[in-house]
Amino acid sequence: WMKNVYAPCQDKVVKEEGLSEDQKSILYFDCYPVHFGKKFHTYICTQHPNVFLVYVPA
Repeated sequence: WMKNVYAPCQDKVVKEEGLSEDQKSILYFDCYPVHFGKKFHTYICTQHPNVFLVYVPA
């Protein structure tokens, strides 16, 4: 989902708005255990370093 949906959408908005290539974004996630896992967090931090994760109770 990050690779096929979120990243292309973010890239499109950055380009259309003339924003910096290193523009930050916020991704809101519900508090499911899979979203708190070390593997997921490591993936986001390494593959999508400009994305900030914010968790909200679902």
